Amino acid sequence: MTLVLTCLTHEAVLIISDRRLTSYPSASRPVKVVQEDATKAVFADHWLFGYTGLSRLEGKRTDLWLADRLVKRVQQHLSICVSEIMQDADRQISWVERLHPQLAPIAQAFIGAGWFIDPLTNKSYTGYYLVSNFHDTRGQPNGVGAFRTDCRDLTSNSACLVQAIGAGVAMNEIRTLEVQISRTIRRGGGPNAVGRHLFDFIQMISQREVSVGNRFILSCIPKASFERQCRGERYAFFSGLPERNHATFAYFDGDTGTTRQFAPTVVMNGSTVANFSTGPSEEL
Repeated sequence: MTLVLTCLTHEAVLIISDRRLTSYPSASRPVKVVQEDATKAVFADHWLFGYTGLSRLEGKRTDLWLADRLVKRVQQHLSICVSEIMQDADRQISWVERLHPQLAPIAQAFIGAGWFIDPLTNKSYTGYYLVSNFHDTRGQPNGVGAFRTDCRDLTSNSACLVQAIGAGVAMNEIRTLEVQISRTIRRGGGPNAVGRHLFDFIQMISQREVSVGNRFILSCIPKASFERQCRGERYAFFSGLPERNHATFAYFDGDTGTTRQFAPTVVMNGSTVANFSTGPSEEL
């Protein structure tokens, strides 16, 4: 099971996920690495999405399955889209469990983090939607059950909020990570410094969890980029490290140090773009 880390700050939204696919574990079969460079991240306007669980739903790669739902709903209120994702995921996971009972129960989760506008104050703020069948109302892993949707915002008295879905991470580890990031932010650190914390953390987890690979995509949408989009200005998503002015994505290969930019799946202007990459980028 992959690991997706989401971090909300008052300046940016960031998501990092590994790219390893593994076989589904069972009592008679240990976890086996199937692929090292699978896309599990989706960028949709001013939102970033990731998933953990089955890598194919309804015969499609799960990132493309997710993009199909986002491309239809991204211009409407996101809660409508999230509700559709939950209903379709519940139906599909139930079907797979009936077809392959040896795999049941199947844990599956999706997270989307991005920017909201307060209609009363017209101020922007960050939040996330979590669609999962194995997290409780506090966003903590629980036994597999019915799918549910939760929405959380970053409060004004907190510097950051971190949510992990996927491979086993203790809540005290997440709280420690939040303390470290909050300290960095209060010292003036921006999105790149926050991204460094997320990168170090997921790399540490990859060394102890076989289901978490050491190739990652880190995506970031800063406040300045979102506000330009709200003003109707040209919107772009750049290859590079997190920064304060532009939405970015960065690919990291822990084996070779390769910085060629494999990109997330992108939903923009009513269409989906997948399987593309760019030239080299900076080092984190």
